[in-house]
Amino acid sequence: MLEAGKLRHKVQLQSITTTRDEFGGVVKAWATVANTFADISYVSGKEYIVSGQLKAPITARLTIRKRANVDATMRVLYGNTVFDIQTVLPDLNMNEYLTLMCSEGLIDGD
Repeated sequence: MLEAGKLRHKVQLQSITTTRDEFGGVVKAWATVANTFADISYVSGKEYIVSGQLKAPITARLTIRKRANVDATMRVLYGNTVFDIQTVLPDLNMNEYLTLMCSEGLIDGD
């Protein structure tokens, strides 16, 4: 059971959508699926060089109330911070929450 007040960060769950523009081209955009509250904790951070640039990926754990429509193709928006969902873990004890293992720092938000 999560302590009272832990889910204090207001976040948006977003899913990628595709539409066609006036010329028939495919346009991808992120659409908000739900607004909810989360507990956000950073698990690790490391630095390495990719294509000559220093990258600093961060692994975060977000806990939200259980929802049926959350999967690893989605992302979480918290203010200006974008978390790319890597894995969705169920709460096996109480079946009330989902743990989202996320990365931040390697994605461009598109």
